[in-house]
Amino acid sequence: MPELVNLGLNHNTAPIEIREMVAFIEKKQRKILAELNQHSCNQGAVLLNTCNRCEIYLSTSDANTARKIAGKILQREAGYNIKLENFLYFHKYPESILHLFEVAAGLDSMIKGEPQILGQTKQAYELASQEEFCDTYLHEIFVRAIRTGKRARSETDICCKAASMGYAAVELARQILPAIEDCHPLIIGAGEMGKVVLKNLLSRGAASPTIANRSPERSRKLAEQFGGRTMPLLDLAERIGGFDVIISSTSAPHPVIYQESHGEALLKRKQPQLVIDLAVPRDIDPELAEVDGVNLYVLDDLEEIVADNLEDRLAEREKVKKIIQEEFEDFEKWLAGRQAVPLIRALQERAENIRQTELERAFNRLSSRKNLSEEEKLIIEDLSRRLIQQLLHYPLVNIKNIFSDDEKYIEANSRFKFLVDLFELEI
Repeated sequence: MPELVNLGLNHNTAPIEIREMVAFIEKKQRKILAELNQHSCNQGAVLLNTCNRCEIYLSTSDANTARKIAGKILQREAGYNIKLENFLYFHKYPESILHLFEVAAGLDSMIKGEPQILGQTKQAYELASQEEFCDTYLHEIFVRAIRTGKRARSETDICCKAASMGYAAVELARQILPAIEDCHPLIIGAGEMGKVVLKNLLSRGAASPTIANRSPERSRKLAEQFGGRTMPLLDLAERIGGFDVIISSTSAPHPVIYQESHGEALLKRKQPQLVIDLAVPRDIDPELAEVDGVNLYVLDDLEEIVADNLEDRLAEREKVKKIIQEEFEDFEKWLAGRQAVPLIRALQERAENIRQTELERAFNRLSSRKNLSEEEKLIIEDLSRRLIQQLLHYPLVNIKNIFSDDEKYIEANSRFKFLVDLFELEI
């Protein structure tokens, strides 16, 4: 059986300056998945890439080699100016399974229980499946991880009191600005995060926020659905100084607001301006933080905001952990059961090979004495087949029982190796 390993980094191990080095667009993700699956030790790969994490999950026959391969790819993509290994974590079975279940359930997120990560996990799995990069083992693990995430949110209240990054950004603006209902907000990006930001701004009383996006059509639809105005992204340099708060969350691979094009317009503004960057890679040039009057915040600055209701979710976290343990134990049973399949098949094939060899030898010896009729040959062949079936019946039944639902994977694995050695099977 293959093993699941996981190599990656997240908001706990790497600052945003490092995370944005391995923030990949979908086209790049497909190329990386294809490269990972070119290696014979890997049977499948899934790449989970969000604003707060980049993780590679591999179904592999060689955990150490798989780790080196994935590490080299991530280091290459990040460049060689930093030693990425200092920010990476690595999990083997069973920690890799438990980690994935915690990620899908929202326990490993900056905002415990946030809902977006479950959808992102599902998207990562679906992308790998579409490219046929998921073997049976990886498929089973991710289906169960997604189920774990759904159970965590439906059977506990971990999600009910969880904020989102969009909520945290608006909450930060509410704390800093004198009166958010009197401010002029600009939202850059009309994706899912932009929608969350817009809804939270409106719920706090902000009047008609402005939405700018690379696609004017998406901006228009968002404005019509929830309220607000639209602005061409090309007008940003000219109009940027007219907004009290700017919250940006695009998927652009480069900054959309930067010193060279927008710094002068920001300098002309007389009042302070709040700029919140929710994107990875960052949308806002970090040098703009040096401009007088610009108060720049990035994702990592929001941790204190989202921690406000953490205490309320501690009890729910323990409930989620119980669900994770239940799902993990159920997976172990499935895994143990899978061990029996190749073992039974190998034992049957071994017995059949012996039967055929000995049957041919017996026919050769008998034919030297007399000519056997076809009926006699069939009787002897049937006898040999029945002998094998009778001899294997109880061993096969007991093998299935050994790898029954009550068995743990580690116990089943040791018995599997014992039986393979006992019968000298090739699996």
